[in-house]
Amino acid sequence: MSGFNYLMLAGAGLAVLLFILLAFVLTRRSHGGGGFEAPDPRPAVPVASPASAPPAAAPAPLPPYAAWRLVGREIANPDSAGGPLYRLRLEPEDGLPRWRAGAVANIYCGPPADVLEGEAALGAPAGDYMIGSLPEEGAIEIVVRLCAQQGPDQGRRSRWLCQEIGTGQQVALALRDTPGFLPPPDDTPLILIGNATGLAGLQAQIKARPAGTRNWLIFGDRNSSGDKVLAAVITDWVASGHLERCDLVFPGEGREQRHVTDQIEDAQTPLLDWVFAGAAIYVCGSRLMGDDVNSALLSLLGEDVLQEMTDQGLYRQAVY
Repeated sequence: MSGFNYLMLAGAGLAVLLFILLAFVLTRRSHGGGGFEAPDPRPAVPVASPASAPPAAAPAPLPPYAAWRLVGREIANPDSAGGPLYRLRLEPEDGLPRWRAGAVANIYCGPPADVLEGEAALGAPAGDYMIGSLPEEGAIEIVVRLCAQQGPDQGRRSRWLCQEIGTGQQVALALRDTPGFLPPPDDTPLILIGNATGLAGLQAQIKARPAGTRNWLIFGDRNSSGDKVLAAVITDWVASGHLERCDLVFPGEGREQRHVTDQIEDAQTPLLDWVFAGAAIYVCGSRLMGDDVNSALLSLLGEDVLQEMTDQGLYRQAVY
């Protein structure tokens, strides 16, 4: 058989596969299967962790601590029902290191001399915080929620960072990558989903993408009032071409208690369009939100598709 006939046969086989896929999708749409049905107004019920749930992105091993300094702290959302959000800016005392979007700052929440010069003091916890800035900005920016209802270590860390340490004081910080949350290629459309302090991790991903790339942010927090910084940043992203679409969800406002998953259900058609165009989905924020988003995406895409995206590195989570 000639080479031409082989090409014809290969083309025919590809056409058959595409036809089967299209028929499968249309069948699910017409029968309301696989999450193509109209949005359910009832709260979503989390399901057991399925095989397609991506493992939480694990940071690289912790390097030695270095001396940094807190140079700025502002309260971004003072009236949030979940506790106020603070934005902190830290600069290194020595040369500025390099890091990539998805990196975390491990901050020792105690006297820096404990880890810079000797062993860590007992009872002084350290924690990982997603970095919302890139090296060219000259500093590390993190977002911390002050919340007394967190666990003992989390509550102590948040009080130390948001209230106890003063601007200009030294901080012990170890910088490390999160290999499982590195940005996708620039030509890959990117859907970013998150809540609360997960904004920092999403913010770094957006900053790492060139203007004009396809990026869609779906973000939720308890309240929007008072967060002028967030509003200004998102306005800049849209104006600069870094965000093609932005959906903000604030469940603490209005009669309807909306969540990020409600927005996912409402935006099923464009989400499918983006996924079929090869989009990656990155999720950053609370573990509960991550579980709920995973359930919503399972309903929308099906486990086979979500598992394939996970295997290809197109579906990633950085949750805590």
